[in-house]
Amino acid sequence: MDMMRKAFQASGLLCMLLLALGCQADPVPPLFNVLSGKDRIPPVFLGATAVASDTIICYFNEPVSCDRPNTKIGQQLELLEALSYAQEIKLVVDGIVPPGVPVSITSRVRDAMGNTLRFSTICWGKNEQVPILLINEFTTKGSGNNPDRVEVWATTAGNLAGVTFYDGMADSYESKFTFPSIDVQAKEFLVLYFGQSPPEGKPNSFHASEVGLGSNNGVLSIYATPGADCLDAVLYSNRTSASDTTFLGFGTQKVLDRVLLLQKDGSWGIDSTIALKPEMAIDSTYSTATRSMGRKPDGTDTDTNLDWQVAATGKASFGAVNSTEVHIP
Repeated sequence: MDMMRKAFQASGLLCMLLLALGCQADPVPPLFNVLSGKDRIPPVFLGATAVASDTIICYFNEPVSCDRPNTKIGQQLELLEALSYAQEIKLVVDGIVPPGVPVSITSRVRDAMGNTLRFSTICWGKNEQVPILLINEFTTKGSGNNPDRVEVWATTAGNLAGVTFYDGMADSYESKFTFPSIDVQAKEFLVLYFGQSPPEGKPNSFHASEVGLGSNNGVLSIYATPGADCLDAVLYSNRTSASDTTFLGFGTQKVLDRVLLLQKDGSWGIDSTIALKPEMAIDSTYSTATRSMGRKPDGTDTDTNLDWQVAATGKASFGAVNSTEVHIP
């Protein structure tokens, strides 16, 4: 009798389990997956990037298929295609994802075992007219009359919609500034102000942040769109490898984290496989509010400190070609 009662209880439990599974909002994996201990882990969403004016790629940790009826992009964009390529979903819309503008994406995907994931994210429209941009000059020890500033040099013509500057790197930063849709001409200079606003009416000048830049030690970078496609970056420091042993000489975990991100990106140093050291940075020791750290006037860009110099006192030249007069210690 006990065996019959236990069997009845087990079958009742199984029926309840089947009923519970059948009432889920999303389709669930076959029952044998649950009972046999097979994969029940949903896919992981890793990010989304606009690769063309009408195309967005969503990235996952495993191959997935897209539930097209449950996919929505922005408020007025019609989805034409939702194509699966290994661990990516390619979304093609009827129209243009506005360049440099964030759009919302909501969707549901399913892996090979039937596990589903609903996700929502923001993706920035691709600007296909981003000019070639270089960080050209900066000061980090600002004063009232000469605040912290960064000069960005457009070496070619284009549009700045979505271009984003970081005090740090995209995955670790103190502040960031995203440019509006502005057309620029070749050899035009743009100046970002930190800690205070630019003088009223000053052309090509922008209030980037209420917070100043790190005085002696840090990373600056500029991206084609928030979080993606680093266009240029610089490393500056007044330290050496012997300054500390805990943070490879860079003084704090925060700065070290950004240096490691910079190295991973490959935007500084001759060989990205060689660990970055403070000695490989632009030397900020002798810079002041009026002695800017500037790229050599010929615009050399080897992604090393050899491209840079410290201007003579009073020779910071934001908004114009960098000075040829160099500070001599």
